[in-house]
Amino acid sequence: MRRLFLVATTVCLTWSADTAPAAEFNIADGDVAGLVAAVNTANANNQPDVIHLAAGGTYTLTVIQETNDGGNGLPVIMLDTSTANTLTIEGHGATLMRSADGGTPSFRILKQGNGALILNDLTVAGGFTPHEGGIFHLSSGITSIQRCTLTGSHSDNKGEALYIGNSCNVTLVNCTLSGNSSAKTSDLSNSAGGGCINTRGTLTLRHCTVANNLHTGPAASGGGIRVWGTLTLVNTVLGNNSDQSGPNDLERVSGTVNSTNSLIEALAAGTINGTDVGNITGLDTVLGPLADNGGLTMTHALLPSSPAIDAASAADCESQDQRGLPRPSGLGCDIGAYELIQEPDLVPDLQSTVKLDSNLKSFVARFKVLNDGFTPAGPFTVGLYLSADATFGRRDRLLKKLSVGAIGPSGASKLLRVKYQGSRSILGKYVIIAVDTTNAVDEGSEDNNVLVKLLSK
Repeated sequence: MRRLFLVATTVCLTWSADTAPAAEFNIADGDVAGLVAAVNTANANNQPDVIHLAAGGTYTLTVIQETNDGGNGLPVIMLDTSTANTLTIEGHGATLMRSADGGTPSFRILKQGNGALILNDLTVAGGFTPHEGGIFHLSSGITSIQRCTLTGSHSDNKGEALYIGNSCNVTLVNCTLSGNSSAKTSDLSNSAGGGCINTRGTLTLRHCTVANNLHTGPAASGGGIRVWGTLTLVNTVLGNNSDQSGPNDLERVSGTVNSTNSLIEALAAGTINGTDVGNITGLDTVLGPLADNGGLTMTHALLPSSPAIDAASAADCESQDQRGLPRPSGLGCDIGAYELIQEPDLVPDLQSTVKLDSNLKSFVARFKVLNDGFTPAGPFTVGLYLSADATFGRRDRLLKKLSVGAIGPSGASKLLRVKYQGSRSILGKYVIIAVDTTNAVDEGSEDNNVLVKLLSK
């Protein structure tokens, strides 16, 4: 192994007898100069390249590196002799963003001139340009984007987060595109429009979520995606995107739209003119806000009533979601970038009663155990404990242990009754009902298994 040092950036050249040499660049957190240098080297070294960003790091762009088509925060990605010489950027949960400070010039984050580009596990945010593509302008070549979040960018021309040119073939898998905007103050000619994506090339979205994007302009233009080329949606959510006409997730000007098992909230009749199988249209997507739901990048969680749950095409189901969690979790894979982990959730019913007898030495407890989760639970145990201070701990005395076979999902319950007879007064003590005391059930939440009741007259 040979190491070259370039602007405090480690470059590792590795190869075997069976593969062409590959260069790896490890960019320290915040080292924008090192990142720029690595891209420039990758453009010209006639070999595949992998740029590793620091795990969870932030790279804030403040100046224009290339003035091409309105300015770019990074050097334009160019063909390095052959498309086999792929440039891969491994984000490892890092954020690549344009500075929000006043005085920062307008520019998009990146433009791909040609060649082959792969982006993984990266958040790209804050691009702002008077031209097309606030985050990416993909003119030609082959692009693969996986487990990334594109957010918070603006364009005053064509597509916001993504502009895809005629000669570009782009695939996004397990990605979230949210909170982007674009504007067009004049006509919508020359392929303008698309609050989040404007594509004249070939675009495939698989298990993606495109939500909360906006285009403002003189006419309907697709708040989410505007299509002039070929678009293929597979197990993808489009929702709460809007344009001047109102809710409008997808607009086809020309070309072909194929869609399989996708959830599209606002869709005009006839928009899908190719493959049209298993789609759900006209229903609220029922998404949570863009948030840290685990994993390396932010996502929109599916809320429990979302029609996306268990509705994806099994044949096209990815093995993991954007966070790296396994699919499927329930009866089937979920549509979109987020898989709702469907686990049981055992909860003692707050309406349970514990009645102290007149002798103050015994009681009868009647209570339910609910399963508020999505899958059956059991067998498990329920323990009744006597406590002096209402805090469940090792000093509490076990009064009774019950075995429960199984409880179904979605609010199913089991009614239990326990009679305790003691030899001394327990007035003022507390009865603690603890569900699944041996942790036999892997639950969605483990912090709601205990109920405390004061013993009083």
